[in-house]
Amino acid sequence: MTGKINYGPEPRCTVLDVREMTGRLRAITASVALALPFLIAAAPLASADIKIGIIGDQTGAADLDKAYGVLQQGVDALNRERPDVVLHAGDLVESRQTPDQITARFNQATAILGGLVSPWYMTAGDHDVSPYDFVQNSPDHSREALFQALYAKLNPVVQKRLYYSFDVKGYHFVVLYSTEALDSDPRWGNIFYAGVSDAQYEWLAADLAAHAASRGVFVLVHQPLWYMWSTWDRVHQLLARYPTRAVIAGHFHYNQADSRIDNIAYRVVGATGGDTKQGSANAGDLQHVTILTAKDDGSLDFRIVPLTPYAQIAWTSREIMDRIQAQDVLLATSTIFPRRATSSSRTARWSPPATSQTRPRSRSVISATPIPSRSTSISPSTPRTSRSVARSGRASAPRYPARCAAGSIRPPPWPRRTTRWSRPTPIHRRRRSGPV
Repeated sequence: MTGKINYGPEPRCTVLDVREMTGRLRAITASVALALPFLIAAAPLASADIKIGIIGDQTGAADLDKAYGVLQQGVDALNRERPDVVLHAGDLVESRQTPDQITARFNQATAILGGLVSPWYMTAGDHDVSPYDFVQNSPDHSREALFQALYAKLNPVVQKRLYYSFDVKGYHFVVLYSTEALDSDPRWGNIFYAGVSDAQYEWLAADLAAHAASRGVFVLVHQPLWYMWSTWDRVHQLLARYPTRAVIAGHFHYNQADSRIDNIAYRVVGATGGDTKQGSANAGDLQHVTILTAKDDGSLDFRIVPLTPYAQIAWTSREIMDRIQAQDVLLATSTIFPRRATSSSRTARWSPPATSQTRPRSRSVISATPIPSRSTSISPSTPRTSRSVARSGRASAPRYPARCAAGSIRPPPWPRRTTRWSRPTPIHRRRRSGPV
């Protein structure tokens, strides 16, 4: 059956209907435009949060190949976390090696870091830039120039200076250089060398002023310079004027949850390959990387990611680590520090001083000078300790175990007193013995 389908009367659109529809569309558009800012403000902004990966020291290690193996574990662990950016706390190479060895090690380590799925930045550590001979504030900047040239190939901004800044997701990152005075440390030696120079401070002030509107500021520095507050105070006061969230350091080879001052969190990350303190996990014996999650509401979450075979996930308190630090500094200052100028390696184990001239004037070091016999002739070059023994004819074994002399362990910081001291008896009260 064929026929014509009836669709009903044809619609007619008048001018009045078109005007009415146009007015309604305009009203809807205006309503959406007014409500849009409120909808944006109410909606959570996932991009306001940032996840930061942090890698600790590799050098300061007896076995550098093993240290780089731990670095590879750290890179694999961070890739599973997929942070927005990765910060390296410094000490990537050993500057007391030859330039060719340093270049080869730098290429080896940066090849591992190149496996990160996130962009990475680093600060220079003391093992990266210190000269072969240990001299505080040394004029020898050859190793520093070598490291700067090597790193500039990956990060051209360091061609002029080793402190710089960059931005990620609206957050501002400042990388400071802690060893402008080479071989300085905020714990031993001339601690007033440990600080930022006037030139670096002025650069920091201008850089922070130019990025005052950032969501937050994170500072990366190798040495925890706040241990020398006299030189760090002006830097802290400057950082406190801006939305500084955290100051992160390495260098100590153990993790440490430090103080929060003026709402700025201070944190020391542990080693990622470097030698640890050979104690329990809560006293520094932990290889790890760190994940820092910073939220737009101002909260921070520092999370330890332990590397095989470690399982410690809690941060060590400042109180505990100050005790370890006191022991470490005491031994370093009294035994290692005065002899580092003649040491051929930063990682050499402790060994007793060869002569009393090289021994510091401290009870914490026991002489290992060979004891001459009665027939030994005394020459002007004979150490004073040996002269007195030669004259008296007394000879005794060293007062520390043989394994200490072999360098396997350190001796106690000072000889333990074996007899109790007592006031001598006055002459008129002494009992007579024998004929007068």
